Amino acid sequence: MMSSSVVPRALELQAALFPRVEDKLSGRQIAERIAAAFPAAVIDWQRGDQVTRAKIDVMTNEWGVPEMLIAPVRARMGQVPHVAVPFAEWPGHRASLCEFQVERELGDAIKLEVEPFDLAFVRQAAAAIGDALDCDYLLASRGERGIECRTTRGGVTDALAFAREQFAENAYPGLRVTELADWEAAVRQGAMRWLARHELPALVEKTLAGFASADAYADALVAELSEIGAVRRIWSIESDAPRHYDVLLDHGDWTTLLDLGGVDRGE
Repeated sequence: MMSSSVVPRALELQAALFPRVEDKLSGRQIAERIAAAFPAAVIDWQRGDQVTRAKIDVMTNEWGVPEMLIAPVRARMGQVPHVAVPFAEWPGHRASLCEFQVERELGDAIKLEVEPFDLAFVRQAAAAIGDALDCDYLLASRGERGIECRTTRGGVTDALAFAREQFAENAYPGLRVTELADWEAAVRQGAMRWLARHELPALVEKTLAGFASADAYADALVAELSEIGAVRRIWSIESDAPRHYDVLLDHGDWTTLLDLGGVDRGE
């Protein structure tokens, strides 16, 4: 149960780091580079094993994954570091990660957790740790609850071209973008429709946990998107694919793609 002292967030953003050049980074390479760049970092191999065991337990007991697929995960024992990086200018905050390896061609990402959450700290930690690992980063929702979001560096120069890069034509036929006039109203309307009519009611219930109402969630969503940067323009992205609806927000230095799909938009 969520503590009453914890303010829920509509977007549980975390940083995802992607290798710029190298094809593969092992957990040991990640640990060595962070230790060299951040002398105060704590590298905990035992905790890495605990995380691996917990993952195996979930695969076995909750997902029913066969042993032949669990074996490669079990073989990671002793090779997965849990890395925690404190920042002197952010007392009481820390960034952490726990990865076996990442491969650039597979689109793997190093997921960076921060405690407590502060968007400015997320950005600073991701940039600093990314430089140590020679990685770029983006911001993405955890995908465990709520509306999914991905924020990347740079503004929007061509909304349709951006949409075509994100959504394959064979899966999203009839792709189209429409510029909208009022970004706050558009996001609020889309969020309220998502909450009221999403095809997975259990996900909606999980999304609203900690919020007094759907309106409170929508208010938080608009406020958190503003934290990323002032929104200059917004477009809807739709196609002939069932329940497809995204919005694209241009913050100038950042671009946010917000997934408001999973809803039958017919009246």
